[in-house]
Amino acid sequence: FYNSEEVFNNFLKSTSYYKAIQECLVSIVKFTNPTKIVELGSATGSSTFLIAEKFPNKEITGYDFRQNIVDEAKRLNKFKNVNFFCMDMVDFAKTDIKADLVFMLHSFHHIVDPLQNKIDFLNNLYSNMRNNSYVCILEAFIPENVNLDDKNKILELWKIRSNEGYASTFWNVLKGKTLAEENVKMAEEIATFSKDNEYEAGVLVAERQNEYLVHKSWLKEQAEKIGFKSILVQPINAIGEGVVLLQK
Repeated sequence: FYNSEEVFNNFLKSTSYYKAIQECLVSIVKFTNPTKIVELGSATGSSTFLIAEKFPNKEITGYDFRQNIVDEAKRLNKFKNVNFFCMDMVDFAKTDIKADLVFMLHSFHHIVDPLQNKIDFLNNLYSNMRNNSYVCILEAFIPENVNLDDKNKILELWKIRSNEGYASTFWNVLKGKTLAEENVKMAEEIATFSKDNEYEAGVLVAERQNEYLVHKSWLKEQAEKIGFKSILVQPINAIGEGVVLLQK
């Protein structure tokens, strides 16, 4: 859906939860201090460009499986230290990984069910990464006290997320503008659109259709069984976003 810079900037990028997860990513890059960085599921490059701007001496490569999205990212790219390629993240995990940090921002959940597919992906990452390198998964997670199959509880959470999406989008769109009627109306329309699309995503999560979320504890447990060391497993906000930082 977010296949253009305009749509992305107006909607997802204006939400508090997306901004918070990007701020967390910046802290992770500072902590791990990598030379080479890979983003899996880079889409139109928003997070890739953020890291390139904050850390101009890093070499950053984004991978996405959709050629049209990769083409859009290339068109938007103004950084000499950034490249984009078309490849599925599952296939990437099977290659010789030379990055010091691999990060995934809201993309790990797109590895399709069954859950074994996520485990296989982590196994392949571990096998092909260099020692002491990092994997960072920044993601919306299902609360620990909610069963992955409890559709009603998941939809309750997404009602809260969609309302937060409305509020944060409204005020971000309005930032720097007067409270003139036309500006307020525009902000309301964009915020409502953001709210509706976030809730539709929640329906997909509840039905496990193209959105396959897990618990942070499950991810930590599976990664440690494979051999990863868990460096950080923490929430980012109170509506589901969290970070799991792993090291080989």
